Amino acid sequence: MEREKELNDQLLYIDQKMYPDKVKKTITFFEKNKLDFKLSRNKEAFSCVDAAQKRYRDGEVGIPLKDELKTYFGEYKVSKYEKHLILINLSGQDRIDFKKIRSILKISKGIRLASKETMELFNIEYGQVNPFLIHELFYNSKTFNVFGSLTVLFDKDLQIEKSTMMTNAGELSWGIEFSLVNVVYSFSEVIYDKSFIKIIEDEN
Repeated sequence: MEREKELNDQLLYIDQKMYPDKVKKTITFFEKNKLDFKLSRNKEAFSCVDAAQKRYRDGEVGIPLKDELKTYFGEYKVSKYEKHLILINLSGQDRIDFKKIRSILKISKGIRLASKETMELFNIEYGQVNPFLIHELFYNSKTFNVFGSLTVLFDKDLQIEKSTMMTNAGELSWGIEFSLVNVVYSFSEVIYDKSFIKIIEDEN
């Protein structure tokens, strides 16, 4: 706890120019859309469950798993030579219903996790994926000309979430806190149907 507090206190005095490159790109999304956010530091986290246990919020270590944003970075083929990218966002405690998503998008091909080649093109690793960073990289680099489109989906259940949410800020030991409802509509040019969509698996 003392180490986390020390790291987070340091953020008050570190010039933004000294932040890691992917962290800077992540907060660029918030700044250009005039959205509030709060950066934090944590021990390296490699999954939603792991991250939720390590996030630093309001002077405490650990947040509920429902407050950790899970982002699935995937791709699917629409023809032999064309691939589209997709970002599926939901609470860390929920699971994706891929059959439902294929129905929403009216695609017959399966959705798979972004390939090694795609990740290399974006110059990211899986623990660094967040929708803000991917958005910035997609529209501000050569990747824009490689893929047909980027679709961003947010689970409808997130719309009723009143507390802030957190996810990585582009690095394993950096977190970012935000109000999801305000953030979603900044994706208006790419979000499917410009709305929240029910995408999680129904409980049996």
